[in-house]
Amino acid sequence: PVEIRETPIQFSMETEFCEFSPELEDHFEIFEHIRGFNVTIVTSANTKDETLPPWSGFLLKDEGETK
Repeated sequence: PVEIRETPIQFSMETEFCEFSPELEDHFEIFEHIRGFNVTIVTSANTKDETLPPWSGFLLKDEGETK
């Protein structure tokens, strides 16, 4: 699930994400024995409203919506 606070954005990812990233796919052996991982992104935004627009795509995918 994606959780956006004021500036950090936290979400969990399944290892299948690595298949879509060529940089990670080349080193998939690092991830093959784990089920998922957590990611925290800290931005320079001062408010949640400033943080939300660049990451709204993650929220759509998390809620199962598609474009």
